[in-house]
Amino acid sequence: MCRWANLPLGGDTSNALGSYTILQHSQSKYFYGQDIGATALSYLCWALWHLGYVDQAAAVAVEAKTRAEASSHPFTLAYTICHARGMMDIFRRCPQDVRSYANTVISICTEHDFPFWAAGGRILDGWAVACQGKVDEGIEKLDEGLAAWRKTGARLWLPIFLALKAEAHAKAGRSDTALNVIEEALAISDETGERWAVAEVLRIKAGLLQSAGRAAADEIENLLVKSLETARRQQALSWQLRTACDLVRLRQGQGRGDEALRLLQSIHDRFTEGFGTADLIQAEALLESRGRAA
Repeated sequence: MCRWANLPLGGDTSNALGSYTILQHSQSKYFYGQDIGATALSYLCWALWHLGYVDQAAAVAVEAKTRAEASSHPFTLAYTICHARGMMDIFRRCPQDVRSYANTVISICTEHDFPFWAAGGRILDGWAVACQGKVDEGIEKLDEGLAAWRKTGARLWLPIFLALKAEAHAKAGRSDTALNVIEEALAISDETGERWAVAEVLRIKAGLLQSAGRAAADEIENLLVKSLETARRQQALSWQLRTACDLVRLRQGQGRGDEALRLLQSIHDRFTEGFGTADLIQAEALLESRGRAA
């Protein structure tokens, strides 16, 4: 029995983990394409991160990868590295180790002819390269990965991947291109109904407009409020925290930061872990600035 099965999440993931045993289900990978225990853990770490349990999410991601490695099943390993390691580092904005395991995914998928996850590995690699300051090289790798991803017929995850690409173009000073890419991300989300990352895409759009000076402050604020409301409906506490930080910065620049700081405080107070992560450190710095100002 998986030790994460009793987390108070409810739903199909907890049911799957509660029912899974290695002895009984170890052959599932040959029927379903990947080990269902590693799969359930991969989605559990996503759910935990969104709900604000960021340390538990990281621990589950480690267990998912350990389970995948023990399965001796190449597709399970490629799938799990992309889900549990790659996406978790994107969520946490931690690109430092991404290139090493992205190349592992690419190597596995090239050897066994898994074009879909090979494309995923290239996208992860491109994002990491762009984050390390080699922006044009990173964008080139992102484009190669996205082209291969689309070639398989997939549209899954495109909104978040395109948001990463938009941010890379913004780093290179190409604000027009960045805004076009972020609009494409939103349009695809509307077309496919994949909305789990919409709050973050809206937040990024607001930041792009602000840095490019392309919109009035009230339009930028409306986008941030929409992002916050979307995250609230989805109970995505981690997205809420990130957007609230941006809202504080915007309103502080207008001399009306107190209300936004109270909002940020109320969101921050709901976290019980993860206080060493970048998002919470940023939030605490903003909240401390309120005390210094007082």
